[in-house]
Amino acid sequence: MEFRVSKCSLVFSVFIISMFMPSFFLNSIFNMIENFAFLASSFILFKYKYKWNNVTIAITVYWLEIMLMTFINGLSTVDYHFVISNSKIIICILFIDFMLQTHRKSAINILFYILLIYIVADFVSVLLFPDGLYFVAREWNQWSTTYSAQWILGNKNNRVIWYLMFLAISYCKFDLLKKKKSIYPAIFSVCSVVVVILVQSSTATVALLIAGFGLIFSYYKRSKTKININHKVIFLTYSVLSIVILLGNLFANQIGALNSLSEYLFGKDISTVLARTLAWEGTIAQIIQAPLTGHGIISSSNAGNILGSIAFTDAHNAILNILWQGGFIALGMVIIVFWQISKQAKYVNNRNTSFFISTLLIAILVETLFESVLSQNYGWYMMIILYDITLIYSDKTIFVRAKNQQEDLA
Repeated sequence: MEFRVSKCSLVFSVFIISMFMPSFFLNSIFNMIENFAFLASSFILFKYKYKWNNVTIAITVYWLEIMLMTFINGLSTVDYHFVISNSKIIICILFIDFMLQTHRKSAINILFYILLIYIVADFVSVLLFPDGLYFVAREWNQWSTTYSAQWILGNKNNRVIWYLMFLAISYCKFDLLKKKKSIYPAIFSVCSVVVVILVQSSTATVALLIAGFGLIFSYYKRSKTKININHKVIFLTYSVLSIVILLGNLFANQIGALNSLSEYLFGKDISTVLARTLAWEGTIAQIIQAPLTGHGIISSSNAGNILGSIAFTDAHNAILNILWQGGFIALGMVIIVFWQISKQAKYVNNRNTSFFISTLLIAILVETLFESVLSQNYGWYMMIILYDITLIYSDKTIFVRAKNQQEDLA
């Protein structure tokens, strides 16, 4: 039996393995492989005349704008490594989109198995070392040092986007590529929630409970659900909740009831809420200085210096962090991405799948309330995957291709 692997799929596999590689495993060899895969991926996109869409244009403009502002403001993060690493992120996003357009089955399988390996490694590391696989020291002064627990996918707040991506791809794999129902989606959903409970990440627990329920409900429900979640209501609720939580933190000493709201909804104790207050106050002060364009990409060390504490590596809120780094220009690009996903989701012809997409969207928005997930490359990998899922399941799908076209891309 002849076994064939297309050049595109091979390059995609190597690029995703290297770009998704947890920092725990990184070394110079993987960096070299990543550089070659980056060049090969760029060549493939150029050779096959990759077709941009509104989402990839918005994401690219977002990254280019914050890179430009980083140069203009002369931040210490600017060097040739900075340009190359951010260019890799942009190309990776475009290549994921390209592969899900042209090699749907292959791309879904590649993403699924690579994510599965990293997720299993992380899950095992949490089970075997619940107090931490290794620790990162944080020196507050010459008398005080604290240690932050880390696992394969980083600290307790890093893994949620990984698991959301995995649940999204798992749904596509078992719904589109498997004829019989499988127990694995339920196992993946439960394990995702268990691992964030073990590492005590409250916001991630809420987000993965929502996404996990959406996966189980949508995948196993035999009849079409009558539940129709209006995305305008989602965004309106998110906006109101963001304002309430922000005001509750900024005026924590005066409005104690809103502190209780954060604690009740997301499991944040008062000390955590007050710590967020300091970070958000400092971030807002920075936003006021450059509201339109932002300051550029802020390194973790710079963020700590600016916000007044080394504990603050970012704004701990996605919208504030986006405004801080890229201003309202970057925020506008983010709004376009969410709007396009919501718009395309209207064409999804399967009500159960539409429900799952809505729960993924809600889960992402929940996570943005307390973490800067959209300022990280994995957050944008998740967004392009979510957008392509809406395309895959749309009535007007873009994945209907002639046999000879697929052979040309092999």
